[in-house]
Amino acid sequence: MFSKMIAVLALATVAIAAPQHQEAARFPAGVNPAACPSYPNCDNAALHNPQPQNNHAANHWNPNWNAQPAAQPSWNAPQPSWNPAPQPSWNQWNAPQPAAPAWNAQPSWNSYPAVSGPSHNHLAAAPATGGDKYPAGVNPQTCPNYPFCDNSAPAGAPQVAPLPGYTELLITGGGNGLGRALALEFATRGCTVIVVDIDRAAAEQTCTELRRKQVAAYAYRVDVSSYEQVEAMAFDVQKTIGPVDILVNNAGLVHFNFLEDTSTDIANRVIDINVKSHIWVKSLATIVYQDIGPVDILVNNAGLIHFTFLQDSSEQDVNRLIDVNVKSYIWTTNDNLGEAIQFLRDFDREAAEMCNRVTNSEWKYAINSTEFNKRRMREQQNLASKFECLSWRRAASFDSSTIVDTGIRRQLGRIVEPGRCGLGDDKYAEITHVISLMKENYNNAKVCPYHGPHTTAITAQSANYVTGYATYCDLKLEPDLVQIMETSKVEPELRHYWTAWREKSGPPVKNTFMRYIDLANQAAERHGFNDAGDQMRSVYDDSDFFFTVNDLWTKVQPLYKQLVTFARKGLVRQYGEHVVRRDGPIPAHLLGNMWGQNWRNILDIIRTGPPEMPDITGEMVRQGYTPLKMFQTAEEFFTSIGLPPMAPEFWRNSLLQKSNEVTGNCAASAWDFCNKVDFRIKQCTQVTLDDFINAHHEMTHVQYYMQYSSQPFLYREGPNPAFHEAMANAISLCVGGPAHLQKLGLLNTPVSVLNGNTMINIEYLLNLALDKLPFMAFSLALEKWRWYVFEKGPVGMNARWWELRLRYQGIIPPLVRGYEHFDAGAKYHVISDQDYIKYFVATVLQFQIYSELCLASHHVGPLHTCNFYRSREAGRIISDVMQQGASLTSSQLIKLLTRGKTSRLSVEPLLDFFRPLEAWLELQNRDEPVIGWSSRMEDVALYQPLERNGRNAAETGAVLCWMVQILMCTCIYAFY
Repeated sequence: MFSKMIAVLALATVAIAAPQHQEAARFPAGVNPAACPSYPNCDNAALHNPQPQNNHAANHWNPNWNAQPAAQPSWNAPQPSWNPAPQPSWNQWNAPQPAAPAWNAQPSWNSYPAVSGPSHNHLAAAPATGGDKYPAGVNPQTCPNYPFCDNSAPAGAPQVAPLPGYTELLITGGGNGLGRALALEFATRGCTVIVVDIDRAAAEQTCTELRRKQVAAYAYRVDVSSYEQVEAMAFDVQKTIGPVDILVNNAGLVHFNFLEDTSTDIANRVIDINVKSHIWVKSLATIVYQDIGPVDILVNNAGLIHFTFLQDSSEQDVNRLIDVNVKSYIWTTNDNLGEAIQFLRDFDREAAEMCNRVTNSEWKYAINSTEFNKRRMREQQNLASKFECLSWRRAASFDSSTIVDTGIRRQLGRIVEPGRCGLGDDKYAEITHVISLMKENYNNAKVCPYHGPHTTAITAQSANYVTGYATYCDLKLEPDLVQIMETSKVEPELRHYWTAWREKSGPPVKNTFMRYIDLANQAAERHGFNDAGDQMRSVYDDSDFFFTVNDLWTKVQPLYKQLVTFARKGLVRQYGEHVVRRDGPIPAHLLGNMWGQNWRNILDIIRTGPPEMPDITGEMVRQGYTPLKMFQTAEEFFTSIGLPPMAPEFWRNSLLQKSNEVTGNCAASAWDFCNKVDFRIKQCTQVTLDDFINAHHEMTHVQYYMQYSSQPFLYREGPNPAFHEAMANAISLCVGGPAHLQKLGLLNTPVSVLNGNTMINIEYLLNLALDKLPFMAFSLALEKWRWYVFEKGPVGMNARWWELRLRYQGIIPPLVRGYEHFDAGAKYHVISDQDYIKYFVATVLQFQIYSELCLASHHVGPLHTCNFYRSREAGRIISDVMQQGASLTSSQLIKLLTRGKTSRLSVEPLLDFFRPLEAWLELQNRDEPVIGWSSRMEDVALYQPLERNGRNAAETGAVLCWMVQILMCTCIYAFY
């Protein structure tokens, strides 16, 4: 392979080196004018190679000028004699020379048949064996590799040797100059040539010239800086032509000018051609390459030139290309408004292109989770990370204090403030690796099946499929453990899986998480924040955000405590007071969810009577709903309020139901491909009420993408991470409500009954409250724990986790948890570095949005009975808010939403929505000893035990002193 590469590089070098000579010295020393009368257009490789090209006795040509010239073939008159002694120059050949006598065309050249197969240096002459290898008019000496020959070559000219094993060449930039010369040179070696150039006419002209030489040639018009065009070309070549043996990425752009006179557009074009083309062509080379490990020749006319085998091209090669060809442009900047505007304009285009490539790769992996697609996805994600940090460095170089335009300053801030590129390359790579290690442990964790003392009886009671598994440990979180936790009613089984998951997910990455905390804080400090928690809160446009969420929860907590009290009463009935204390916190494993964040799955346990809500799913099946009809119904909802329908690309590209081709994750999600036209939904839809609501939810995200698509790339998102989800949930509140279901004919209950305080409404509100309120408490506890760890450090972090879960959620672990545990690590968002307070904010904001839309639609009656279906006024508000994207701050957008009434988050609409349920819960809980929960020492001891291996001595002493104080107070009280 290496010898092949040397041969090809030698050809490239020779083609590049075309010396210029004055007329007085047309034939330099060492050039035989008889062998090359049309110098410099001759085979230089043959001139400098002492090996004969054809070894026929009568046709032996010896380039050793000290020897006598070989006899000429019978068909050619002898050339004029020349002095064999070495000459300083060939000046004596300045005079016109007699033309070489024309060779006599023979009817057949069978008297000198060529040896079939590749031409090598030492081929013995073979006698004629019949057949016409060389038709009449073809000279075997000038065309030993017929039909691949150069008919214009003079008689007796030295012949080129083919490239053994190489038949297909793809060359970029082959329309002109060096690229055309290389194409012609490889053609003389017997290669089929694929010419790629941005100038179609030039590519066709090269192909025409090649075809005149009886060479198969194909022309492609491709901009090699465009990944999509390179990808399309690669697949077309593979399909129509076949594998390629040699790739020459010759496309390059040279720009000669002073740096201060070079515009950003020109600089970007140079980078696109000289850097990105290497990456795109190289990343797609495997599509058109043979499987034998071909030579990858990356030739560039400007900047760094990269010659390597494809399999030996490392990430360092790409980094070096970027260092030389990109960073040299970036480090030299001008801190002025014009330069900032131009940078943002360029960033807008390049970021959208990068986003499109990453999203395409992620989509392919999401629907077809092969190792190949995973590798391609990670390659694109790595490139995006590099682009992010390059953009961060450029944006950070501007002095924002000198930029008076607030819009420009805000866009620069949106590049600089988030992220962690300020760490530097090494630590940025480290934190990325640390997070990937934690995610890998989470995704690969498996636990053992439950085998209790009464396995048969337990299995009969359990609504899961545990006994279908073998005895080895192969249960994963999804779908196995999630389904068990949602359906099982067996307390020992639930406790087993709750504990087993935390043993596998948390402790193995505890030390890794501590390193993550350190690196995240370093990055935040370099970005000007106190710690990583401060950086995460900054996106919510509220300097008092920490206190804002406290205040919001304080107002919701009375309603939440009523819900906890009612739920606990049902759990006591199910499991007994030896498991759930009647006035205490609830054990975390009994709530129908692995993390206790959603309690909807215990509705059948805590309800006091038979279900009141009709079977909507059954009605949908009876009416012939399909996944497609569900999404068409969702589209009709949006068009009824004046929003646009889905584009044809949506219906063509989306994945709306499970198919045999889908091997990836079926979790519902909406996708923006960052090109303003391609928006999709991925959802393995089943005909159920939940999936019907999800269809509207995901289509709301698509509507959001469509509405703000005209904004600059930096503004194509919500003003904070919660807005997208809040808007989608507000639509879901409307669609899932009894009023809308009745309007669609899926709920056959009169409107007059729905508007009353019936049990249908109560069950609907109770089911929704079990979903929304515990989730608020959980997200607040999780994020406050993370902020605490970022600020105070990881010492005692597991005890702090359960302290906050008890304070905000009223839940405790089912068994003792110590210093060695890392129970927060059982939640994916913690170890994957994802914001979670957005779900708390989104829950508050969705009711605020819903209330305003109901007000615009002139709704009268309880808020939960509102249905703004077909309200154009509500649609105008939705459109006005969505179109802004992130161009306005969240407070400005709330002010726009509420038409000037407020610019702050408010929980009043949420409390108004659940007002009927709160009154009903107060009535149901009137005989309970405690509204909420009361904590005892035994509850605290579950997560602050006195003796645990490895526990911090100071913490142990503090807990001991605290318990002694409690004991002394108890004794004094008893004495009196």
